[in-house]
Amino acid sequence: NRGTGFLTVNQIVSTQSGQYTVPPEKDVCSNSEVAQNKTCAFKVYLKPVLNGACGCAGLVEIPSNDPQTPTLSFTLCGCPRP
Repeated sequence: NRGTGFLTVNQIVSTQSGQYTVPPEKDVCSNSEVAQNKTCAFKVYLKPVLNGACGCAGLVEIPSNDPQTPTLSFTLCGCPRP
């Protein structure tokens, strides 16, 4: 959090819930507050599709009270391990 106050993070979601998941036990950031100059980390898991192809299909959205970026989004890319 590079802001001047607390950052309120709402529920983090993945748009590809079948292939990419944000498991609740690995997400301590959703519905929490992050103090100034502090960070918060969570994990996203890839469950490969049956054909084993690599790709960029998921999107993670992190809604918050940030006035400049109310929802931070980023694309997920991954390849299954052989």
